[in-house]
Amino acid sequence: MSHSVTLSDETYDLLARLAKSTGKDDAAYLAEMVAAAWEAACAQYDAAFERDESWLAGAQEALDEVARGEAQHFASTEEFIEHLDSAPIAEPEGRLPMQDGAHADAR
Repeated sequence: MSHSVTLSDETYDLLARLAKSTGKDDAAYLAEMVAAAWEAACAQYDAAFERDESWLAGAQEALDEVARGEAQHFASTEEFIEHLDSAPIAEPEGRLPMQDGAHADAR
């Protein structure tokens, strides 16, 4: 699938010069720049996890399980979702118990 993007002449000329300076064609250079921008946008969210001690502890526990060969593997996404659906749901602290399929404090 391909799409068109309208650029001003100045922007296109700049894109073409930048692409040429890297030895790539315009489309490849633009795709690389979009991928880099996406990685930068995601990095701001990664930083939040890297500062969360409980998340880091859980991630380390999962890595340790994998290293010990204790990790559970699923053959498909559907199998994983079925596993999640069958697991009991613990009520988080500070929330009212569920009533009639919804949290009593839901708005």
